[in-house]
Amino acid sequence: MQLFRSPSPRQVSLGLAVLRIAAGAVFLNHGYQKVFGFGFAGVTGAFTHMGVPLPGVVAPLIAVLECFGSIALILGFLTRPLALAFVCDMLGAILLVQLKNGFSQFELEFMLLGASTVQICTGVMLKGVKMVDELQEGLAKFMADKGFDSVQEIVGKSLPYFSTHMDLVSRMKEAKRHKAGEASRDNEWAQKDITEKTAELTSN
Repeated sequence: MQLFRSPSPRQVSLGLAVLRIAAGAVFLNHGYQKVFGFGFAGVTGAFTHMGVPLPGVVAPLIAVLECFGSIALILGFLTRPLALAFVCDMLGAILLVQLKNGFSQFELEFMLLGASTVQICTGVMLKGVKMVDELQEGLAKFMADKGFDSVQEIVGKSLPYFSTHMDLVSRMKEAKRHKAGEASRDNEWAQKDITEKTAELTSN
């Protein structure tokens, strides 16, 4: 019977696509709630309450990953790196939050962890160890294009761009105040008659 034969590469690819789409849909549901339901402030507060380290940084990252990374996963973009990120996401959820509550409380996270792991490891099964050579070649090309001589030079490059949620909120408020001030000056200028406008322009 065909059911007991080894699957063809096409069948394996089809099964992985179904698994990828199903896992992505679940992540998208939770990510959408985090970004557009609770908001970064709500997620940060929840992560703080649950004792997640660096909640001001981790919470927005997880929210964006689950919301937008899941869309890329469903479409098949950056599957392996995103799958690795989701593995870390689920490991954190299990070890930091749900483990103490027993297996019945993290069954979903465990299934998603397994689904994400499959998407990382199956590439080696299909392509063999030559996939590692492809990864090395891709990394070498990236480093050459960006002018890096070693992997160590890449480490920490993104740290200056990390911020806390409160800092981002403060920047957004300041930008809104600045924009509102410009709009107010424009309105005042529009309300003045031509004589006042001419006087202001010629007085400087």
